[in-house]
Amino acid sequence: MPPLSDPQFGKFLATAHGLADRAAEVILPHFRAIGAIDHKGGDWLDPVTAADVGAERAIRAALAETYPDHGVVGEELGRKEGVGPYCWVIDPIDGTRAFIIGQPLWGTLIGLARNGEPLLGLMNQPFTSPISRSISSAERNPSEPRGTPQ
Repeated sequence: MPPLSDPQFGKFLATAHGLADRAAEVILPHFRAIGAIDHKGGDWLDPVTAADVGAERAIRAALAETYPDHGVVGEELGRKEGVGPYCWVIDPIDGTRAFIIGQPLWGTLIGLARNGEPLLGLMNQPFTSPISRSISSAERNPSEPRGTPQ
């Protein structure tokens, strides 16, 4: 089934926008006011902040209310298996290093897959620009840009 013909696509897109807004509410108070920085482990520095974890928790809480049967894969808190074909993919702060040093080169990434295939994706850079969204290439008009600012 192509993405836009999914009967719930509009609701999913509205949910993604709401999730981005929730994440921004958690993240923005931390930008340029960084506290503790943790390291996720491994050989390379992989920083995580309270803003990363707090935003992902806020997104997960909203999804648990709206779509409790959907799966979730998050950058900070791992995987929650779902029931059915839908799985949300979250990176609360893509660009944590830039975030830490006060550079506005970071954003929140939210995606939704159906049966392992991308259905929609959204990037929010709340400090610098409006939300951009994209839908699966199966529905995209080749004459339109890949990301559409909202």
